[in-house]
Amino acid sequence: PPRPPEPGPPPRSRSPPPRPRPERRAGARPSLRSPRRSPSRPGRSSRAPRARSPPRPP
Repeated sequence: PPRPPEPGPPPRSRSPPPRPRPERRAGARPSLRSPRRSPSRPGRSSRAPRARSPPRPP
């Protein structure tokens, strides 16, 4: 009875890591691809042109 807690912790640490790994990979792929392309381009282009366009009268 005193040896059940020992094999208990190892399976716990093995089960949580495999779950967050697939979630991070799947979430990081779509999330990084979409946000990087859309927010990175519009964020940089919108922030730079917006701040430069107002002070620069066309």
